[in-house]
Order: sequence, then C-alpha cells, then structure tokens
Amino acid sequence: MFVEYDKIETSRIEAKLIAYSVEKDAVVHLGLDYSETEKKYFPRSFFVERINDNSDGKKFIANGEKINVEKTIIRKSDGTSEVIEHGVKKASTATSNTFSTNK
Repeated sequence: MFVEYDKIETSRIEAKLIAYSVEKDAVVHLGLDYSETEKKYFPRSFFVERINDNSDGKKFIANGEKINVEKTIIRKSDGTSEVIEHGVKKASTATSNTFSTNK
C-alpha cells in the first residue's frame, strides 16, 4: 500500500509518499520523495514501527490518503527499463501515479 505522507511535526521523516506493509508484529515503511529535476520518486527513508500494547504501528500512515499504484517503471543502470502493471482498475476520475527508481 501507498499513502501520501501527512507530515508529523515532531518527526524528522521527509517524504512525499510512504509505501508500507503490515506484518505480524510491525509495520515496515519505505519513505519516497520526489525529485523535481529528475521527475521521479526515489527512496528517502526505511524504518520499522513495532506493533505492541502502546502502538498500532500506524503513526506515520494513519492520516495519509491511500494511493493506488497502476504501474511501476524500474530504470536500470544499463539504460533498460522494466514496466510492471499492477492491474488496478482505473476509475474515471482517478489520476495515474507512476513511481520510478534507479536499480
């Protein structure tokens, strides 16, 4: 899942989006930021938030708007690209988000 990151004032996390996965006892987060000059998203942070009696592990994703990713483009260092279609049905009012990273 992806959410738009709703900046928490006391946090040092800088990201436009957070990709996350809820596991048995933790939420794994990958913070993505956007480069205006390169016109692509890139990884900014990686962290794990434990799920326990005091935390549901969703502090950084609770207020973010969910985003459906339709396509991922992986640009490799040899100049080739790989496109992954995620099979999300596009609603008539939905916008398309493309995330790319250098590999």
